[in-house]
Amino acid sequence: MIQTTNLIISSFVKKAFYSIGKNLQLILPALLLIGLAGSYIIGVPSMGMVGLVTLGPPFIGAAIVFLSSTEQDHPHSANIEVNVNPRFQSIVFFFLLALALFILHTNQSRPIEYFIVASAIYISILFRILASNNKHIVLIQIALVFMLSVYSVTLKYPFYIGNSDILAHLRYANHIYTIGTIVPENLAIAYNSFPLFHILIALSSEIFDVPVKYSWALIAPLMIVSTIPIVYKLSTLIFGRADMALCSALIFATLPDVVFYGQYMITRVAAAIGFFFALYLILKHNYDVRFAMLSIVFLIYLLFVHQVTLPQSIIILLLLYFAFSNRAYTNNQIFNMILLSTVLCIGYWVFVATSFTEVIIASRIEGLLEPRAVTTPSGSEQKFNSSNFYLNTYVTTFFLLVGIRKLLVSYDRELPYGLGVFLLITTPLYIPNPISSLWITQYLFRIDRFYLLLSPFLAITIGYSLFYLLKSDKVYRYLAVGSVCIFIITSVWAGTVAPVASDANQLTWTGPPKHLEESEIQGIEFVHKSVPNKVELNADRSSQRYINEYLQLDREHNSIKSIRVTGNSSENEGTILRAHRYENGGITVGPSEYRYRIDINNTPELLAKLEKSRSRVYDSGSVRLYLAQ
Repeated sequence: MIQTTNLIISSFVKKAFYSIGKNLQLILPALLLIGLAGSYIIGVPSMGMVGLVTLGPPFIGAAIVFLSSTEQDHPHSANIEVNVNPRFQSIVFFFLLALALFILHTNQSRPIEYFIVASAIYISILFRILASNNKHIVLIQIALVFMLSVYSVTLKYPFYIGNSDILAHLRYANHIYTIGTIVPENLAIAYNSFPLFHILIALSSEIFDVPVKYSWALIAPLMIVSTIPIVYKLSTLIFGRADMALCSALIFATLPDVVFYGQYMITRVAAAIGFFFALYLILKHNYDVRFAMLSIVFLIYLLFVHQVTLPQSIIILLLLYFAFSNRAYTNNQIFNMILLSTVLCIGYWVFVATSFTEVIIASRIEGLLEPRAVTTPSGSEQKFNSSNFYLNTYVTTFFLLVGIRKLLVSYDRELPYGLGVFLLITTPLYIPNPISSLWITQYLFRIDRFYLLLSPFLAITIGYSLFYLLKSDKVYRYLAVGSVCIFIITSVWAGTVAPVASDANQLTWTGPPKHLEESEIQGIEFVHKSVPNKVELNADRSSQRYINEYLQLDREHNSIKSIRVTGNSSENEGTILRAHRYENGGITVGPSEYRYRIDINNTPELLAKLEKSRSRVYDSGSVRLYLAQ
């Protein structure tokens, strides 16, 4: 009886998703109109217009493709021929790689020429994939250019700090390296019970006999490079086509979030890598005891390397369990992993990481009872001012929608169909929408942390959609190749989802650079050592976190606060100003949930206020210190 009921429910659900996919060309315009009307009803028409401009073109483009396609079209039988000599492509690849290295070596920052050459390298690999599917050579080429994009930042600048979390993690790793013990709970309540990443960096420093920040810059990015072949294997597992899988691996390596996190290698990135490996083992066809043990090892790794990635992984596994409801064997594997992950997570959080659990529950309850804002601040909307953002979003959304529709409508095989269901459910996490702009989802529950965990599915779908369009009408073939080239270029240049090109002086729209120069480091450290502890200091976000989370190994010093552009300052308050950066490119100020960019052009009153009400007691050219007169 229970089995019959399950079959009826499963059949009903499959028909429902088939109907959604079949009528997606009608649903998409309806969603646009509903969103636009809803924005006027709640009194924020600007949100509706941004949504219309951002999602309108890809929605309409996808609907046109749906109306002209048939259900029987599959990219599996497509014989795509591109006349590119593999040997010639290899010569071009290494020439462009050498040229990119030369450009990096002869410039202080990454110039526009570097981004042009990097885009050309990725595009050459794309044509190599379409011409010849020698998987080993292509995967090596993808890995090499990905490492170039990472090391061109982490090894080029004196101290790359990304969004500043790197500073705290390096401090914890340095504590382990110098003292030999895990960071005490009073110094790192969030990571005292989750120290695996810091232990890895400390061990690397010990083995190679280099400072912690150099071992991080050298070793940590290599971890995320290992996920490129995993994406290839996942795509092969689902679709069984090598060239499509290689294209998915290439797309994965160019996703803005993946590029950014390759440079910004912190605990949640290390955890995501473990999740990718565990996911492949769970979905693998010939699953046996050996793979089960390896999956358990990766789940335990997830538990110890980052706090919240395991709970997020459980949510993703639950969605996969629902999506693959017609595939009993895979579902049993997923269900077993959900049970094990839940037991591990609850047991460890409740009985070991007790202090952290109390803090995180209390902070979430407080945020729900007294939310600080409804939506994220306008300063976070800088990406909407960039044509790169729109082009990248158009291409990503277009390929995602085409892939979802074809997977739901055209497939009887359970893995591809299940992928389509999963993508349809998680679509709000991939594309801009009102849910992702809410303060509660963005900052309280950190919905943005799902982007990296879901990135393999997005890359696989774009690869599938590309090959579907290449098999279609000639117009769609040119559209597909051109769109992927645009996607690659805008991803390499992107200051879209994440600021992966903010260090380029010529691309001022990307925001303040995410690194500290050597002169800035020297100035900040001099001020920190020279100013008495009784003096209250404020600074921009990077300087603030560099002192609070990297230099200060104890809590005896006063914490540096963020610069206040407006309002009165206390009499005994000083300001550290990265003057050169403030005048060239801007600095970031404000607390975590209200960060915004200021510079000499849009906020000249800050400098005028400091020069008038404070004395400039130190000026290194890069860093100034203003104290009370």
